[in-house]
Amino acid sequence: MSNKQNRLNNAFTMLESFLALIVSVMIIFGLTMLTHSRKDVGQIDALFQLQSACQQLQEQGYQLISSDESRLELSNEGHLKRLLLKRHRLILQGRNRGEMVLLTGLQNLSFRNQESYQIVEAKTEQGEKLRAFLVLPKEVKKE
Repeated sequence: MSNKQNRLNNAFTMLESFLALIVSVMIIFGLTMLTHSRKDVGQIDALFQLQSACQQLQEQGYQLISSDESRLELSNEGHLKRLLLKRHRLILQGRNRGEMVLLTGLQNLSFRNQESYQIVEAKTEQGEKLRAFLVLPKEVKKE
C-alpha cells in the first residue's frame, strides 16, 4: 500500500494539471499579443518616417521638376536632386551622386503624379504597405 500511496503523491492531481494548463495558456496569449502589438508599432514607425520625409521635403522648399513611377526630379534653390529607391533605401540624391538616406528597409517604391501632389507608395521588407502624400509646387521655368 505504501508503494501505491507514493505513486499517488508523486502524480499531479486534476486541479494542479488544470491550473498549469491555464497558466500556460495565459503566457502564450500574452506573448502572442506582445508580438502582434510590436509588429503594429513597426508599421506605424515606418509610416511615420515616410510621412516625416515627405513633410521635410515640403518644408525645405523643394519644387517638382519632373516625375515618373520610380523617381522624382526636384530642385531646391537651383540645385537639382532626385528622390528614389536605391539598395532598399529612400534617398535624396544630389549633385555628384551625394546621397542623404531618408528611410531604410524598403522593398519597392513608386510615385503617382496627381498634378497638384504626388502619392508616394512603398512596401517594406516585411511586406507592410505604406502611403504618404507629397505636395510640392511645380518649378516655374524662367525664360
